[in-house]
Amino acid sequence: MGQPDADVEAELHRLELKLMQPEFRRDRRQVEALLAEDFQEFGASGRIWTREATLNLLAGEISTAPRITDFACRMLSGRVALVTY
Repeated sequence: MGQPDADVEAELHRLELKLMQPEFRRDRRQVEALLAEDFQEFGASGRIWTREATLNLLAGEISTAPRITDFACRMLSGRVALVTY
């Protein structure tokens, strides 16, 4: 598949930025609406975070907003994108 349409990449970048906002991150309902049911995150340590673990972690998080650097988006199929940063 490869490179996404510029509009798709811009929308995914916008949503990732939204997820970086502390008030959004702590709002379980908003994050639930954003993350797919089968969401998984792979941490730098190699740990795999499930959707439920991520929702629980973010709900109680007290920190400054993370930053996005080296944002990249690759289409894995027609409706599946892999975003890394």
